[in-house]
Amino acid sequence: MSKLKVYKASAGSGKTFRLALEYLKIALASEWNYKNILAVTFTNKATTEMKERIIEELYVLSKKQPSAYLPLLIKEMKLGEVEIADRARICLKRILHDYSRFSISTIDSFFQRVIKSFNRELGINTAYQVDLEDNLILEEAVDELLLSIEENPELLEWLKKFANEKIREGGGWNLKNDILKLGVQIYNETFKALNKTLHEKINDKQFISTYKTELNTIIYQFESNLKRIGRAGLQMMQQYGVSVDDFKYKKTGASASFQRLVDLNLDSWPGKRVIEAADDPEVWTKKNDEANVLEAAAELQLLLCEAVEYYFKKLHEYNSAKLIVNQLYTLGILVDLQAMVRKVTQEKGVVLISDSGTLLKSIIDDSDAPFIYEKTGVFYNHFMIDEFQDTSGLQWGNFRPLIGNSLAEDNLGMVVGDVKQAIYRWRNGDWNLLAQDVNNQFLANGVEEETLQMNWRSTGNVIRFNNRIFQILPQIFQQHVNNELEENRLKGTSMTEQVEKIYSQSLQQIANAKTADSGAVRMRFFDKPKDEEKESLLETVLDELVARIKEVQDTGAGAREIAILVRKKDEAKLIADRLLKEKSANEPDYNFNILSSESLYVKNSSAVSFVLALLQLLADPNDAVALALANHLYYSELFDQLQIIHRVPDLATPGADQLSIGFGSLNKPDRTSWFEKLKDDKNILSDFLNSAYFSETLSGRNIQEIIFKICEFFNLFELQEELAYLQAFIDQVATFMKNRTTDIAAFLIWWNEQGQKKTIAVSEALDAIRIQTIHKAKGLEYNYVFIPFCDWKIEVSAQHTPMLWCRPKLPPFDQLELVPVKFEKRMGESIFFEEYFQEKISNYIDNLNMLYVAFTRARTALFTWSVTSGKFGNIADVLLQSMRKTDHFKGQGETDLFSDLNEHFDEDTLSFTYGEITTSTKRKEIKDNRLQLNEFRFVDFHDYLNLRKRNEHFFCRRRTSINKN
Repeated sequence: MSKLKVYKASAGSGKTFRLALEYLKIALASEWNYKNILAVTFTNKATTEMKERIIEELYVLSKKQPSAYLPLLIKEMKLGEVEIADRARICLKRILHDYSRFSISTIDSFFQRVIKSFNRELGINTAYQVDLEDNLILEEAVDELLLSIEENPELLEWLKKFANEKIREGGGWNLKNDILKLGVQIYNETFKALNKTLHEKINDKQFISTYKTELNTIIYQFESNLKRIGRAGLQMMQQYGVSVDDFKYKKTGASASFQRLVDLNLDSWPGKRVIEAADDPEVWTKKNDEANVLEAAAELQLLLCEAVEYYFKKLHEYNSAKLIVNQLYTLGILVDLQAMVRKVTQEKGVVLISDSGTLLKSIIDDSDAPFIYEKTGVFYNHFMIDEFQDTSGLQWGNFRPLIGNSLAEDNLGMVVGDVKQAIYRWRNGDWNLLAQDVNNQFLANGVEEETLQMNWRSTGNVIRFNNRIFQILPQIFQQHVNNELEENRLKGTSMTEQVEKIYSQSLQQIANAKTADSGAVRMRFFDKPKDEEKESLLETVLDELVARIKEVQDTGAGAREIAILVRKKDEAKLIADRLLKEKSANEPDYNFNILSSESLYVKNSSAVSFVLALLQLLADPNDAVALALANHLYYSELFDQLQIIHRVPDLATPGADQLSIGFGSLNKPDRTSWFEKLKDDKNILSDFLNSAYFSETLSGRNIQEIIFKICEFFNLFELQEELAYLQAFIDQVATFMKNRTTDIAAFLIWWNEQGQKKTIAVSEALDAIRIQTIHKAKGLEYNYVFIPFCDWKIEVSAQHTPMLWCRPKLPPFDQLELVPVKFEKRMGESIFFEEYFQEKISNYIDNLNMLYVAFTRARTALFTWSVTSGKFGNIADVLLQSMRKTDHFKGQGETDLFSDLNEHFDEDTLSFTYGEITTSTKRKEIKDNRLQLNEFRFVDFHDYLNLRKRNEHFFCRRRTSINKN
């Protein structure tokens, strides 16, 4: 029996290197071992990188070339260099000739392979398709749900309450969109786990009626008792002939509480002043007050004391009942919606990628796990899981029995991850698995835990800065959490050390002695601006960003060594627009070419947009907007490009069989005719698109053939800069045609909803500045990292309030095993207080992890700009606090592994300057293996096929030649 190996790998510590090493050790132990190893990663890109690394290292070892793996393999396998080279050669040959058994894949793709073997048991069509577009199925299910309202009166009631709440919140009129936003909850793993039991109870009218009655009784009793006390207090003041103004503090004092109780205005009630007044009658009055005021105060104090005691005694029950009742209707909607999603998927013969784990769990339950996986035709003995911090509880539940069996047979079971880089909780990722659960689940086997502490990525100064900042920040967050817990009388729980515990092993060693004293960090802080100053401050930040990029390029850095990280796409657009402005200045010494998600969208191509406009015209010839858009795109974007290469089509005189293509320059119509004068004599395109020739030539073809013909008409394949976008667009069309109807209208609907989100792939060798979100940058590294908007909010956003799935533990609330509760302040004073504070802490950890991922992408230098809010509201506030209070927090570890933040922070300019900006000493050389796409070839079969539809034998089964005989 072997132990489970757990590697906790901080950023840059060689996690992929360790995974590859463990794989090579097993693969080289026997020439057939590669068949019995399963390694799973988080993304397709990581899968490809892992495969490439192993194949490359096997080749290097087999050729006896220098390898960083060789000394470790010799030491740990106790083999000679020649023996390892022979084994590597054989292993490489076996893998290349049996590549399908080279099992490195994503978790979802592995689950799909297993599910394919159990189509019959699961009642799934053997020809099912895996649908990656959960949202499309969800939207179709919502449409079906709304159509079924007349047959489902309970659902109608749920939807009415849902609509009423949206009206109270000031939401939009579109109920369908609101249901779609709510509908994503059906993919929540907690909701899926108890769905069957919930479905039975939700459909039990008697149960729901009884449950709601009990909850409403609790609410009514609480409110009526407080109202009663409030009315009694007002009557007493009337009897004594006094008013609120006769008592101390007047409308802000304790005497105002009685009117608030009658109105149930309980926000921030009772405050400190009211609690004091409930205990001490002297707080109500002054020494020189009249006798009736003093007598009234004594009586009112007793009533207020009763109200405060009752309030605190019953508040948890009241808030719990309100929270459940307010969202009970959403549970009904979601249960019905999930049933509708299941119906739609069965009718379409598809399996949602998000359902893979759930389906597999239904197979594994009460089954012999090894048999389940043997049925796939592959038997695995060794298991490796990468990015374990982003693995969900359901995914781990499906893997755990398999790993348990492997360990029992003395084979390898290994997980690798870093809780500090867990930023995918919104995808059901559960960092608690790595933080604590996995250690408790293998007590019999034992866990061999190792922390990889050497940082092979960054220079010494960047490592020292991160070591210090990520020892201070967790303590600041933890102090803030503990203050909130203490205010709510929850001191002493496990939550009081949760944030610090996660970062307790964040200290990293400097691996590269040559760069131990190099590297730089620059940080700028700004006070919160007034509304009229926001635009000016934004310009200042962007100006400084450009200046810093120029400073870095002056040292010899290439554009591809620079990354600008953001949280939101609108921030990326601001930066891209500014850098494009700099690019237009044509300064020869600087490269401001950019590569961003926006620039990679296929929809941003003029040629693709032009083709889409023509498709819209084919679907609806009377669409004036599509006609105007086509004119605009052709004359403002494409015409000049075609004219330069002498490939402007002559649209004026099309022939009978084929469009005549001219090579001379044709006149461009006046700009106003692009839109206002579409029928202008000079606007030949408009006449051509309205002609019968255009529609007849393209009729009878599928979508892909129509697109080919349009590109041939207008010589779009001749435009070099548009080829990559057109190729990607055509690939998306081919993907669409595989599983869906091929009419133009259906394609245009799909494109507007899903297709336009597609991007093109680009080479890493492209010398351009990368602009990307922090989520996209995870796993990547750059010499110079810029974060211009390092000031995102750290509290839960009111606009994106999460829905929490809670398990009530006290009666009568526990009659439902699972209830949806909307995250709000009153949760902290209900039976769901643990879930409330855990969500707050998890949100803080998410934001701290986001910062960790962003800061640790840098090899040579890090630059940030932050605007504070003046309170504990955004990440900038916490960073600034860490600079100012660094002396309050002691560093744990060797002093030469830390930077003194206070020493390098200037309070006057609110700036942090550490280290010197130099040329990167660790420049990653990327071979440019790009294939230049100079043309796009296709074959139009309509040129070779001649179908005579009017032939008398067109509908006959037998061939014409046979009939003639």
